[in-house]
Amino acid sequence: MGKLTAAHVRAISEPGWYSDWETLYLAAVPEGSKSLVKRPTVNGVRRDLGLGGYPLFSLARRAA
Repeated sequence: MGKLTAAHVRAISEPGWYSDWETLYLAAVPEGSKSLVKRPTVNGVRRDLGLGGYPLFSLARRAA
């Protein structure tokens, strides 16, 4: 299961990429917004697929 918890995500204030599970990341930007991004590799090229902003798209949906 994932490494990030809802409490951890709320506490994140530094911009950056935070890994949750294999290719699932939380992207935090300097303006304060956060979003979930799937970063798979397709034919040797990394792709970024935006899943939605946090908290609209929550960590609880990662297993669905």
